[in-house]
Amino acid sequence: MPLLFEFFTSITRPINFLKQKQFLFIALSSFLSMAIFWQNNTLALYTFWKMIELIYYKLICSNNLPIIPGGDVLLFCTLSSYLLGLAVLGPHLLRRNYYKFLCSATGNKLQLFNRPLIEAFFGFNSSKLYKNFWPKLEPKLLTINPAFYCLKSQHF
Repeated sequence: MPLLFEFFTSITRPINFLKQKQFLFIALSSFLSMAIFWQNNTLALYTFWKMIELIYYKLICSNNLPIIPGGDVLLFCTLSSYLLGLAVLGPHLLRRNYYKFLCSATGNKLQLFNRPLIEAFFGFNSSKLYKNFWPKLEPKLLTINPAFYCLKSQHF
């Protein structure tokens, strides 16, 4: 992915697009983010976040956006939170290396989610990688679903 981005950047570097390079980078990133329609969406994810990073730095360089202390860290945290949310709802949608990195960063807590419950409520096919996994639940910490309270009170 970075290789493809650098390849297109080096090809289009001699072209002076409206005398402003930032439009070239934005157009290039926008074009590469069309890769979302390809079967492998990791290229689209990479180019999308690269485009956001380039726009952020170009706005700072042109004094249209004030320098935000830790702004690059905020961008990285936003990307990581997006990937973590995707790892919870649909781990099969991530590349294996991304998922392994997130598992190691969280101390393998991503593998302990109650995926059949997530799948029942949200329908993301979350348990595709963990078909036979059911979490060990502590009976003392479980509660009855409040929806059943109404049903029980109507029968008495």
